[in-house]
Amino acid sequence: MHSRTHENVWAVSVTSVIVAGNTFIWSIQTLILILTVLITGSQVLPVILVSLVPLLVIAVIVITSFYCYRVYRQQRNLCKKGQLHDFSDKKAMMDNEGSDSSSMHANNLNHNNELLPIELDVLVGKGRFAEVYKAKLKQGSSASEEHGFETVAVKIFPYEEYASWKNEKDIFSDADLRHENVLHFLTAEERKGQRQYWLITAYQSLGNLQEYLTNHIISWHDLWLLGSSLASVVAHLHSDRTSCGRCKVPIAHRDIKSSNILVKKDMTCCLCDFGLALRLDNSLSVDELANSGQVRPPNT
Repeated sequence: MHSRTHENVWAVSVTSVIVAGNTFIWSIQTLILILTVLITGSQVLPVILVSLVPLLVIAVIVITSFYCYRVYRQQRNLCKKGQLHDFSDKKAMMDNEGSDSSSMHANNLNHNNELLPIELDVLVGKGRFAEVYKAKLKQGSSASEEHGFETVAVKIFPYEEYASWKNEKDIFSDADLRHENVLHFLTAEERKGQRQYWLITAYQSLGNLQEYLTNHIISWHDLWLLGSSLASVVAHLHSDRTSCGRCKVPIAHRDIKSSNILVKKDMTCCLCDFGLALRLDNSLSVDELANSGQVRPPNT
């Protein structure tokens, strides 16, 4: 397969060189004719100008073919990078050192329907439907506390907010949602004994954008990083195709605000809180899309 691909690339390259060479020779000959006409004052200039039309057509075809080939190669390279990213996204998206192992541990336990060994630490956020805690995820049975835990975030929904929890869990479970500026999702749990629903995600120690901007003065470069990363992730959500051209269902977040944007250590944004998000699936009817905006007010 690889040898055949290389042969095709070589054939395209050789053909392009031959056509380009012939076009160049033709251009030189035509230029000599034009100079001859201008010097001798002959009346065949219109004929020569007409003869340039095929030359221009060939030039356009060659340039267009070369451009299409370059775009094709770039898209194929993006797809390869995207496939490699699928294997390494856990390591790249987790902010703390060693978080990849906790991510793998979380997903393995999730498949076995086991609850994660998590110890809640402090409350770091509170919204209409849930509370967010900084927590410790235990990695080993005999490890010390310093090295045996990884820091994660736990979003806890009360039992009556099952619909909000399920919607956010379903959005996070979409493989096409994965992006470096989307909060990294580990797993979801139903804690029946505590009458709670949990979402376990990566923990971003710098907090949300609202708090960060209140307490810090940022540079123009940091402002550019924050703005460009936010624009990138919103464009990813709204797009109907992945970076490698594969079709996906667009997602509307519907609750983008500074308190729902986390700040990563590299000063890029990290979008979170997909409780009101909506998958813009073609199977949804007009009534379903219209009613999706109706959420139950708090304390009712």
